[in-house]
Amino acid sequence: MKKMILATVLASTLSFAHAAPYPKHDLSKIVTPTSVNFEMAERVYQDLSRHAAMYPTQFDNAKDKNLAEQEAKELARIFNGLLATQIITPQHDGYRAVLHRAARVNWMAHNLDVPQAAAATDQHYQTLLAHCRARKKRT
Repeated sequence: MKKMILATVLASTLSFAHAAPYPKHDLSKIVTPTSVNFEMAERVYQDLSRHAAMYPTQFDNAKDKNLAEQEAKELARIFNGLLATQIITPQHDGYRAVLHRAARVNWMAHNLDVPQAAAATDQHYQTLLAHCRARKKRT
């Protein structure tokens, strides 16, 4: 029993010891008046995923968690905006991918306790499911 407790304590301690620092990103480079830099958005998404895709989130310190929370809010705002303003519509080839990314970013924002992020996640997944069903009926 003592060995099991020791193993559990060590495993939980080591998981936090391996948390990498969260890098700061310049999110103003994602959307410009003439383009959307999806590669930059993907880099931010991947960094967020390493720390906030699962609950509880894993950060070295409160400063990194706060930075990730702000970036998750901003990235969610960008993806939500692309869909809400119909810059990306169901007619675009990448619509489902953007919709899925929007859902996942909002999911991570929810893991970081961002208000309304869970509702946005649900909305995006419902829209994605409806889109997939409609597309399946057409084929």
